[in-house]
Amino acid sequence: MHIKSILAASVAAVALTGSAVAADLPSRAAPVIVAPAPILTWTGFYAGLNAGYTWNDVRTTSSGFGFFPFAPLGNVVPYTNASAALANTSLSHKNDGFMIGGQLGFNLQVSPMFLLGLETDLQGVIGKSSGGASFGALAPIAGEAIVSTAIARSRLDYFGTLRARVGVVASPAFLVYATGGLAYAGVRSSVLFQQQILGAPAVVNPWFANTSYNGMRAGWTVGGGVEYKFSPRWSAKVEYLYYDLGRVSSTGLLTSANNAGAPFTAALVNTSTRVNGHIVRAGLNYHFGGGISPVVAKY
Repeated sequence: MHIKSILAASVAAVALTGSAVAADLPSRAAPVIVAPAPILTWTGFYAGLNAGYTWNDVRTTSSGFGFFPFAPLGNVVPYTNASAALANTSLSHKNDGFMIGGQLGFNLQVSPMFLLGLETDLQGVIGKSSGGASFGALAPIAGEAIVSTAIARSRLDYFGTLRARVGVVASPAFLVYATGGLAYAGVRSSVLFQQQILGAPAVVNPWFANTSYNGMRAGWTVGGGVEYKFSPRWSAKVEYLYYDLGRVSSTGLLTSANNAGAPFTAALVNTSTRVNGHIVRAGLNYHFGGGISPVVAKY
């Protein structure tokens, strides 16, 4: 009985000692891992729609040259010279209209702060312009005068660009960018001349001429804008562009006829119109691919 008591006491002492040692060992419980939040990225293709407004102050210049290969009457020469002189003029008029279209592009976010991209767009233009002026009075023969009236018109039928974009990512969802590149447009331009002879004999009738251009012009554009991602897939932007498509030129004849119906050419007229202007527009883009990029944690 005495030996059993000793063994029981020994076993209890060993158990207590093991519990104390186990309490001193480090815990091996599984750690709680919190997944990092994904990062918004601008990299990828996108497509969208835009609408805006374009305006400019158009300047058309013209020059006239006396030219009378038919000249059946001797007194045609002084009228021809006066008519050609009055065809030398400069006209200013406004050209504005609404634009609506779409864009397609690709962004590459090269670092957390910087972005490179390429975008192309095409818009239809609703609008036109016209401006006119009456000017000058020359007296080719004593007691007579010529008054000239010119009406200029121009418009864009469509407008498109192919541009590079360089952006600063001010915050994960907010982009500020500069842009520039190729611009092209369908351009229409015309000038109508009418010259009335005051106090002239019945043998000389009014002169009329029309010059016109209709075609595509290419040039350059530069501008900038801001864009905001209000969700991983969608963004809205506001953009300004200045464009310059150079000059378009056309030629017409200022013609008249005597009262017997015999025609003669009074003057050759060349016109030149500068095609440039400003665009402000807003757009909405849908971003394909990954709108967000997950962060991979390393342990």
